[in-house]
Amino acid sequence: MLEKIVARYEKESGEGLSCGNNLAVGSLKPGMMVLDLGCGNGMETIRAAQIITPGIAVGLDITERLLEKGQKTAREQGIKNVFFVKGEIENLPFLAQSFDVVISNCALNHARDKLKVYGEIYRVLKNEGYFVVSDPVSLTELPPEIKQDEELWAQCFAGAEEESKYLRYIEEAGFTLEILKRREYLKNGYPFASLTIKGTKKRG
Repeated sequence: MLEKIVARYEKESGEGLSCGNNLAVGSLKPGMMVLDLGCGNGMETIRAAQIITPGIAVGLDITERLLEKGQKTAREQGIKNVFFVKGEIENLPFLAQSFDVVISNCALNHARDKLKVYGEIYRVLKNEGYFVVSDPVSLTELPPEIKQDEELWAQCFAGAEEESKYLRYIEEAGFTLEILKRREYLKNGYPFASLTIKGTKKRG
């Protein structure tokens, strides 16, 4: 079933349109509690819900219009084990140790404080839970005039952290990390990489 769901997701959304396909590498299993950060229109959240039935998938986003679209799609498909919540990825509205897995696809780069984001992910994960995140990073530090451009933040560009700094934030938050996929490219003339990272919460 997993293979069919992932294949359908790739056909409908196109892996090349975003940073990665976390469902293919996320090792999701029935009964899990999964959180999708920056879920957008909820397509990946819904696919996750199908895989983990009878578990629960929760999609979080700041944009009500997109959340409503996700809810509508879930209703139309008769999927009852998925929920959509409005909230900020830097201040997650969930209790500690609520989830087995956190996923996020090309969304965390929009956060101003990425160390805080990963601290929040650590907080809401159960012991030995893990995240699978796909995100762009820069291979050189972006200049201040780019970092201060709000429009470039919206384009998944100005918010990209330098790679070594980004990975250090994850380790400082308390995770052991593994890079599952890495692809280099140029974005607006600057060297970038698209990373898919798995981070496992160390038992406290």
